[in-house]
Amino acid sequence: MSGIEEYLTNEFNARKTRNTYRAVLKKYFEIIGADPETYFNEGRTQDDYLKDLKTYINTFLVGRPAKTCTSYISGIKGFHKYNKVLLDEEELKTIRKRHKNMKSNRALTKDRPPSITELQRILSHGTVMDKAFFSILFSSGMRIGELAKMPKNQGKEIYIYFDENPVRIDIPETITKNGERRTTFMSNEAKKFLQEWLRVRDDYINNVAFRSQNLPNKIKERITPKDPRLFPYNTVTMWRRWGNMCEKAELTERDIRTKRAIIHPHGLRKGFRTIMGTKIGIDFTEEMMGHAGYLAESYVRHTDEELASAYKLGMNAVTIFEREIPQDMREWQQRDAEKDKKIAELESRMQRMMEDMQHLLIENDKKNRDE
Repeated sequence: MSGIEEYLTNEFNARKTRNTYRAVLKKYFEIIGADPETYFNEGRTQDDYLKDLKTYINTFLVGRPAKTCTSYISGIKGFHKYNKVLLDEEELKTIRKRHKNMKSNRALTKDRPPSITELQRILSHGTVMDKAFFSILFSSGMRIGELAKMPKNQGKEIYIYFDENPVRIDIPETITKNGERRTTFMSNEAKKFLQEWLRVRDDYINNVAFRSQNLPNKIKERITPKDPRLFPYNTVTMWRRWGNMCEKAELTERDIRTKRAIIHPHGLRKGFRTIMGTKIGIDFTEEMMGHAGYLAESYVRHTDEELASAYKLGMNAVTIFEREIPQDMREWQQRDAEKDKKIAELESRMQRMMEDMQHLLIENDKKNRDE
């Protein structure tokens, strides 16, 4: 196993992350003209390492998004640390300040979470599978890659506890970004959509597998009746299905600079964090989302029961179609309806009085003419 492969295997659980950093490190050593297998054994100094990093930044990172720059340098910095070389933090800060793209870690695309109304418009154009997938995504705070890999219940292997309220999702460590098992939940609405999907899942997969068997391997996704996943499609396919629904809902606004969609699936996770962070607090929310950085710095750890109790307090806010009206609003609506009823009764009485008066005037006028 090479130095790079050893680093990636030992430090990162997610295949996508390993692939990204593998490409980053390959490009890094290609630009600086060095061999990663001998790079740290050739007597280089701290200044040499920083000089190579500056060369890479000026050659390859100019004009790239800030988050991309930060991510790439993090991978390179991590590889140095893995090989017992700690790059000077003050020098790294200086490098970031000098590089215009690294002054901010904000994304270039000005995206935003969809509103509840927009979610209703989007999902109204989806199948039962789409409704199940994206309502779970929105109400659980899961990453789209995690949900796309989520296994279905099989025998004694239970991942989704339908008999609990709220429905608990036990995300296995094999599919999480940080390699740690975690607990989150889904709304009662998402549970209904998922149960509807599971009733037709096997027939759907058999049908798709049959229809796609004659397609070229390069353009079809491998779908088999024995697929152990809850949903038979990968992340790319689910992004595409989301885009198709957005087009039908006429919600296709794009960022002027990057040309990327303003409303996209990752916005559902952002929306979960904003909504639940306000409703139940950031500690509960971040724990359900599995943000490694926050969890590493936090001393707070909750039991599944505590998480469930907190989730129930905010569940209505991450429900899309079957939202309950709060008690104070129901009382307000009731008072408003009573007022409308009284106004209608008064208008009816006024109308009858006007008719009676008009009738009396006619009778009086007729009487005067007869005299």
